[in-house]
Amino acid sequence: MKKSALYLVGVMMMGLVVVAGSCSKKNDVGSGLLMIVNASPAFGPLDVNIDSKLVSGSGLASPGNTAYAPILEGSHQVRVLNVGGTTNLVSLTLTTVANANQSLYFYDRPSSIQQFAVEDNYSTPTAGQCNIRFFNLAPSTPQLDLGTVSGATFTPLYTSRGFEVSTNAATNAVFTSIAAGTYNFDMRVSGTGASIATSNNVVLQSGKTYTIYARGVSGSLVSPLGLTVIEH
Repeated sequence: MKKSALYLVGVMMMGLVVVAGSCSKKNDVGSGLLMIVNASPAFGPLDVNIDSKLVSGSGLASPGNTAYAPILEGSHQVRVLNVGGTTNLVSLTLTTVANANQSLYFYDRPSSIQQFAVEDNYSTPTAGQCNIRFFNLAPSTPQLDLGTVSGATFTPLYTSRGFEVSTNAATNAVFTSIAAGTYNFDMRVSGTGASIATSNNVVLQSGKTYTIYARGVSGSLVSPLGLTVIEH
């Protein structure tokens, strides 16, 4: 897989620009794969259009994601609308690269929606291992620790992870390897040990790659805090 860096050039509700460096040969147009993730609490279901083509199926709910779909390298116009709607909720230009898996995330509250795009740059883990990464996409949360619980023992995997900002996304998008198995995940307020969300009996398979993200809003009955796991 070719390495590239996706980063945000401008952040505007109606005019975000995402650009990517490309290692493609000059004049050699190729394609990559793109996944879209709706991690914004109570945002949607949505119609997501890329270059005027619907790519979200019958509506992308939150939390939810599309499967990877082929996309030509280059500049693309992305429009996000309520299902069946005609008014843009988000409009942005996305530049993709060839021979790469990429993900476009929508997060934060619907009234202050944010976006970031990252390359899902991973290799097949060794036997008995899997790849994971973690994003804090739950608005208004303090810094978080994510770890596993076995009996009374909490083993942190990620510590002091603040609410995601686009400038940190590429760094936090790096995958790490852990042993495959069945885990009880616990999300805690950093420095206090106070648990705010758990997800039990999560099966992570050998040879697979996963993104785990914090979702929801503290105290909300409609979008409570929780963890979502995406298999890549």
